[in-house]
Amino acid sequence: MSLAALIAASALSACGGSSSAGDDTNPSGGTQPAATTAAGGFDKVAATRTAKAALLTLDDLPDGWTAEPSDASDADDEAVNSQLADCLGVDADFFAGSGPDKVEVKSDDFSSPNDGASGGVSQSVNVETTERMTNDFSVINSPKLTGCLETVYGAFLKQKFAEDPQTKGAEVGDVTATRSNIPTYGDESTGIAIKVPFSIGTTDAEVDLDMIFVRVGNVGAQLVFENTFKPFDTETAAGITSKAAAKLSQAAA
Repeated sequence: MSLAALIAASALSACGGSSSAGDDTNPSGGTQPAATTAAGGFDKVAATRTAKAALLTLDDLPDGWTAEPSDASDADDEAVNSQLADCLGVDADFFAGSGPDKVEVKSDDFSSPNDGASGGVSQSVNVETTERMTNDFSVINSPKLTGCLETVYGAFLKQKFAEDPQTKGAEVGDVTATRSNIPTYGDESTGIAIKVPFSIGTTDAEVDLDMIFVRVGNVGAQLVFENTFKPFDTETAAGITSKAAAKLSQAAA
């Protein structure tokens, strides 16, 4: 897995779960919850169907893009997520991909043909009870999140560089995570930009990640745009995010 893909995969798993605390109100108003039974319980079969319907496919991407199955490491996910949970002060099951009141599905990894302008994008879609979705966005909007991402990713990437024969001896600089100024998508949305500077020999480079979180009712999506040397093209990212938000709205209806 390339460095950019490794970081994107771990970023996609981060913030993708939810804790079990919170109230039972619809988060920030908007579309009412989908995938509930007549008795008010959580219907996982319907939720899975909704989540899959909201996933981006290759047909949703610009011409020339390619797709391949997601190449995420469960071991890496568990290590990063455990440390993030400790830093954020949330339950260990915050990052669980599925549970009695939540389902999660992941898209393929999509790659752009335009080297240097737009690298790639991955997506996960969650359908949850209203309570869990409220908790998701409470943590995503927490002022602690950016600092935790900087601390955990910095340590994680230094370890991965040391373990990989291709990058052994490389140096990872200070990872930075900042809130992004993005348009409003769906009922609620927010963004975080992560920059990972590194050097190999005399070559200095940087991996840029833009994490976008969008919610429509109790259907949520996380998109991770990644590129090397400079940030992902903003116009392309906005178009893909708009398409993702539209699919969330259609699936949640």
